[in-house]
Amino acid sequence: MRKLLLHTAIAVVVLGVLPAGQASAEVVFEARQWAPDLSGEIRLDGSNVIDTIDLTEDLGLQDDEALEGRLLIRPSRRTLIRLGWTPLTMTGEEVISRTISFLGRDFEISSRVASELELEYGRLGFAWQFFSSGDGKYRIGPLVEAKGFRGTATLSALDLPVPASESEEFEAAFASVGLILDLEPSERFHIFAEGSVLIDDSQGEVTETEIGVRFFPAKALAIVAGVRQLEIDAEDQNDQLKMDLEGVFAGISVHF
Repeated sequence: MRKLLLHTAIAVVVLGVLPAGQASAEVVFEARQWAPDLSGEIRLDGSNVIDTIDLTEDLGLQDDEALEGRLLIRPSRRTLIRLGWTPLTMTGEEVISRTISFLGRDFEISSRVASELELEYGRLGFAWQFFSSGDGKYRIGPLVEAKGFRGTATLSALDLPVPASESEEFEAAFASVGLILDLEPSERFHIFAEGSVLIDDSQGEVTETEIGVRFFPAKALAIVAGVRQLEIDAEDQNDQLKMDLEGVFAGISVHF
């Protein structure tokens, strides 16, 4: 994963510098609060399809709000370099209605089980919005990104004399491609949208979309709001993670 992110970073910097020259770069720091609804399944270490665990129905995992940070650099009006980081922690406690197997351990029916899923999601990308109006009021073009996941899944049986716990770490890195659109009907009101998918679907399926608005009460400050969806379906031998995270976000961005 480190090699993929490093190679993409080098490519992004080179591509971003090439179109620059007419104007100084714009730098944007953006912070968002994202409140997604969660659905999904997980299967780890030898579990078969019967023992696939539903994250919400079986474990009672609760939706979590995530604070996402982004750094955006525009070397020119048509080019964008972006770095994003989203940490998620989802927890639950449930008296399970069936026996489930996780990492080779059986958690018996009617056991009280505590669960936790921690996920860190990073992305580094470059966009070239080569198709645009002369005044730059609308811009659209391809988006190429390196994305990486790192997570930990933990299940604990709480009612045993000595609580038993099983935990597994997992990670993945991949490249994606998509489209990114910016509309600027006025100086104070901007609309943005994007969508991306994996370049190599043999690694699984990851799709990501978002649409939102920025309102500028001041030249260097914007209020951001919109809707974002992230779908993951990754499988490695007997391990599988399927997640659908969709919800609204809101935040602020500072422009330099």
